[in-house]
Order: sequence, then C-alpha cells, then structure tokens
Amino acid sequence: MSNTCVTVQLLPRQKIILIHKYNVQTYEESVASIHHDINENIPEFFLKLRSVHDLRDVKAISFMFIDAANFSSFMDAYNFRKKCQSFCKKNGIFYHFTTAATIKNSSALSSTKTMVNEDEQIAILEITSAGEVAGTMVIRGKYCYDVYQILSPKEPVFTQEWKRLFFGISNPKKVILLKEMNNVVTENLYEQLEELFKGVTPVIVVDWKDHCETFRRVTAEHAQHSLLKWISCYAFPG
Repeated sequence: MSNTCVTVQLLPRQKIILIHKYNVQTYEESVASIHHDINENIPEFFLKLRSVHDLRDVKAISFMFIDAANFSSFMDAYNFRKKCQSFCKKNGIFYHFTTAATIKNSSALSSTKTMVNEDEQIAILEITSAGEVAGTMVIRGKYCYDVYQILSPKEPVFTQEWKRLFFGISNPKKVILLKEMNNVVTENLYEQLEELFKGVTPVIVVDWKDHCETFRRVTAEHAQHSLLKWISCYAFPG
C-alpha cells in the first residue's frame, strides 16, 4: 500500500518546478527540481514528473501554484488544473490542489497547536520585505479552519487605531506572528507588533525556519485530510 504524497510546486515566474516527496508512514522525505516552462509544453512536463518518481508508489499528488503568477490567464490555469486532474486519474492517484499560503497558514496553526472555538478567528501575520504587516484571518469551522479575510499589507504605526483599521470587521481571539528569527531588519518591528497585541489578544510567535522544515509534512497531511484518510484539525478545506 502506498504511503507517499508528492507535492509539485511551481515557483512564481520561474522555469523551475520543485518535486517534494513525503512518506506519511516512515516520515522519509526528499526534494528534486526540474527545469521546465509550464506554458510551453505541458505533455513534456508530465513525462518529466513521471521520470522523477515511480508513480506506483504515490498515493496523492498536491499541485501548488498561484494562477496569476504562473499563467497568463485564468483559463490557462484552469486548463492546466484539469490536465493535472486527468493525469492523476489515469494513474490511480488522488489529485489535490493547494497554494503556498494555505500550507503556510496550516503549518503555523499545527506547529503551535493553536485552537479556538467554532466561529472564532485567528490572525496569522508576518512582516514583508518592504516592512509592511500582512497576513490572513482564519476562522474556526466545525472540523477545520477556513480563510475569513486576506489582510492587505499596511505600513505599521503600532497604535490601537491602526490595529482597528488593519483588522477591519475581524476580531481575532489569538494572533500568530510568523517571525524570521535573527533578522535585525525586522526584529524591532516584530517586538513592537507583539507589544501592540499583548494584554488584549494572546500572541504566539513562530520561527519562520520551523515552517520551512515542516513544509512537506504539512502538505502531505493536507492531502491526507482531503482524502479523508487522516483528519487534521489544523487543515483547510480542499
């Protein structure tokens, strides 16, 4: 019985595709890369994918990309998804689609074991390279989390009024900060951001490196969750 989940990650605007492999039983993992322009030759892409791993050993393939970053139109992205789905079906493999943002949020929740009651919200925040605060507001469903609101990047002022405008209609019960440790450029900003929420909303700080190290595991768990083979209370629908 196959216990391997493969993640096909199309890097934004690059002709490099990462192939992540993770065994959900042995926890063995690996990553390979192929050079390919997905917009030029899709059939060749599937031949390359077949050459990287023995598909007889694969239970699920999770395709990860951003429509606008990898394709010239929504229809091109949609057609590619359909081809991926058809490829998986022909090979007896479960088809799964996700995005890096979804896995990032799921990783932040699972690594911190952060839980709230149904219909309550959690803000997952990070500071961008431009020094702005951005993130996602997620809401607790009956069995998993769902995206409630995308928090657009804003230059921080660290006042209660700025926080009110930043969150808008949302009212998080907890805040998770995805922090790049030992980064002197953003260290002070994170300290001020943490101070802004302290005393009102519990703040959980996550080392960004931890997310990178659990990327393949969380993606595999997400696919397993969609397969209903293994239920993760920190996953998202789909």
